[in-house]
Amino acid sequence: MVSITAADLRGAGFTESEIQGILSSPTAEDRVRRLRRGRGRLLEDIHSRQQALDRLDYLIYQVRNGEQAHV
Repeated sequence: MVSITAADLRGAGFTESEIQGILSSPTAEDRVRRLRRGRGRLLEDIHSRQQALDRLDYLIYQVRNGEQAHV
């Protein structure tokens, strides 16, 4: 059996409640389902942050090229 620690899960962004749920899961299938849910949430966050970064890059582009940023 693979050993998953609370520290590993905290580092992956899980809440204490989620950590307890994962560590007390009765089956590997349930643990995987919970881990994938966390992965999906993290991926959504990455996409959101990428969009913000893209917007910021565009504002920098506008400023460098003398265009007025739309506020």
